Amino acid sequence: MSMTTAVGSTLERWAQARWFWAAMLLFRVWNALFVRTAFNPDEYWQSTEVAHRMVFGYGHLTWEWQDDARLRGFAHPAVFALLYKLLAIGGLDTRWAIAYGPRVLQGTLAVFNDYSLYHLGRVYFDRRVATWALFCHIFSWFIFYVLVRPYSNSIETICTTAALAHWPWQFLSSDRRRLLLQYVLPIATITILLMLAIDFLGYGALTFVPLNFIKFNVLEVSAVHSSSRSHSGKE
Repeated sequence: MSMTTAVGSTLERWAQARWFWAAMLLFRVWNALFVRTAFNPDEYWQSTEVAHRMVFGYGHLTWEWQDDARLRGFAHPAVFALLYKLLAIGGLDTRWAIAYGPRVLQGTLAVFNDYSLYHLGRVYFDRRVATWALFCHIFSWFIFYVLVRPYSNSIETICTTAALAHWPWQFLSSDRRRLLLQYVLPIATITILLMLAIDFLGYGALTFVPLNFIKFNVLEVSAVHSSSRSHSGKE
């Protein structure tokens, strides 16, 4: 048996053990606390700052959250708002908990991404491929640097990986009608209703954020671009 095969077999056994995933949880929490640099302003302005305002009544909201824009959804900051609320109820809302609690929560959620990636590899390929994919993922510096941040792209990555790992792909080629009626439409309906309910609580009015986003970033930008071309004399 070659060294590569032996290492692969060992890693496969580890990935199936409960202690390994418990260790991964501790690793991601440590990962979240270890990374203390800033990556993108939105990891604060579009998440924890909004959550802080939702719970404690103060915090800066950027222009996207104002009533004349409403380009951001409250679902993501609501995750951290729930954490802040629980901390406040328990009298645990210390400066450290407010600052690093979202990081610890995000690190915990990151483990679901690790497991979903492993599961996705097993669904598409086999246990060996899934194991090597998982360990490449674990030792990715960019994943280590970004996934544990309270950043919307991080939670989107976690949700997308989980969705791909658990999606009933077997119906895609055999029974698309069943796929549409049993999975796509119910999931889409529930998701949209939840989004509308959360944003209604956040904005205080019925708001369909994706439509606002398309209007601002596609329709209005296109109109401005067309107007600029007309004034410049270009066709």
